[in-house]
Amino acid sequence: MRFEYSKLAEGLNGRIGVIDTTIPRGDKETSARLLVDVLNELHGISEEKPLDLHHDFKEYDELISKMNKDARELFRLEKEYQNEFNRVLEEAIEHKVDFKALYGGNNAATRKQYVEEQLSDMLDEIQELKFCKTENQRQLDFLKRLIDMKIQLIRYEVK
Repeated sequence: MRFEYSKLAEGLNGRIGVIDTTIPRGDKETSARLLVDVLNELHGISEEKPLDLHHDFKEYDELISKMNKDARELFRLEKEYQNEFNRVLEEAIEHKVDFKALYGGNNAATRKQYVEEQLSDMLDEIQELKFCKTENQRQLDFLKRLIDMKIQLIRYEVK
C-alpha cells in the first residue's frame, strides 16, 4: 500500500498534521469511510508490530557474538596462511620450481603469485570472512539506528 501525505499545519506541541492525498476529496461520506479504513489498517499494522526492543537487542547481541567469532577465525586463518605461504615457498625452492618458465620471471612477485595459486582456497576463505565482516558492520550500524529510532518513538509515546 502506498500513501502520499501533505503537511497541513504544525501544532503547539510540535506535532505535524498530515492528510493522505490518495483519498478522494469529492463526497465527504465516502472520504470519511476511506479515511477510517486507512486508519484502521494502519492501526492494525501498528498492533501487529509493537515497539519492542527485546528482539532488536537479542539480534544485536547475536551479531556482536558472530562478529567476534569471525574476527578470531580471520586472525587464525591469516596466521595459518602466512605459515603455509612460507612452507609452500620453501618447498617450491627446494624442489627447484622454474618460476621463470611458469611466469616469465623469478622475482618476489612471481613467487608470490605461485604461492597464491597453491593456496587459493585459503585465500578465498579469508576474503569471504572479510566480506562477512563488512556486511556485519553495516548490519550492526543499521540495528543501532533502528534501536535509537525506536527509543525516540517510545520516548514520545508513539505506539
